[in-house]
Amino acid sequence: MPTARLYCPSIVSGIVELPQVESHHALDVLRIRGGEQVVLFDGAGTEGAGTIVRSEERRVGQEW
Repeated sequence: MPTARLYCPSIVSGIVELPQVESHHALDVLRIRGGEQVVLFDGAGTEGAGTIVRSEERRVGQEW
């Protein structure tokens, strides 16, 4: 399965939290869970690889 690409308006080093709509897409549509690798992009040309470190009720945290 290809690595999931998720939108995040602010990609910074450390743990970031996805917007609620993107968290829903990651958890309920793509069924991504803790420990999985993903790629974040900001829509302005920046992207980075990371690992899901937390997934709970509509919120997803990622470490970069």
